[in-house]
Parts: sequence; C-alpha cells; structure tokens
Amino acid sequence: MKETVTDPSGETVSNGEFDESFFTTIKPEGTGTYTVIVTNIGTQTAMVSGSFGYMPFASADGQPNFDDMMSGGLDMLILGGSLAAAGVVTLIVGGVITIADGRRHETTTTSESGVTYRKD
Repeated sequence: MKETVTDPSGETVSNGEFDESFFTTIKPEGTGTYTVIVTNIGTQTAMVSGSFGYMPFASADGQPNFDDMMSGGLDMLILGGSLAAAGVVTLIVGGVITIADGRRHETTTTSESGVTYRKD
C-alpha cells in the first residue's frame, strides 16, 4: 500500500509505503482541504480504514514527540487524570456520607399485609 497526503495547494506533505498498518501525522500549515490517497500497489485485495486528525504529541514516524508534549499535550493528559481522580474521590465521599447518614437515623418499621414501611 502507498499513502500520499497533499495540502490545499497540491504539494505533497506526506508519502510512504506500508504492508499491514501505518501511522503518520502531519502538522497542517494552513486552512483548506488536505487530500489523502491510499493506493494498493500489491496484487491482493486490501481493506482500508482510517482515522484522521492532528496529534501534536506524535511525530511522523508514530513515536512520541516529547517537545510538543511538554508544550500542550502533556498538560491535557495531566488535567484529564486530575479530573478522573477528583471523580473517584467524589464517589468515595458520597458513599461514606450515604452510609453514615443511614446509620444515624433510627428507623422503625411496620408491616401491613406483607408491605413493610420505614418511618423516619
């Protein structure tokens, strides 16, 4: 398989050949329509599925780009992890409050024809 990406002016910004899977990233230099062409240069039938978007934390060869991570990508990862941790803490605190509140109330129950009522 061969991939080619061209920018709005028609200049090639990425091209490469691959066998099974392929990862690349480009940094758009301007607005407009970027064109992706995938060509089957082999003799076997091929199926293609793709995901497109700019990933500032990855270099063109798919490896992490630590310089760009430190300038924005890593900040978002830290923020996301912090929000997830805050959500877990909120769930735990809510559970503790619910249990403590349930133990604080004395409850009496009455039963009428098989139905149990709780009086607070």
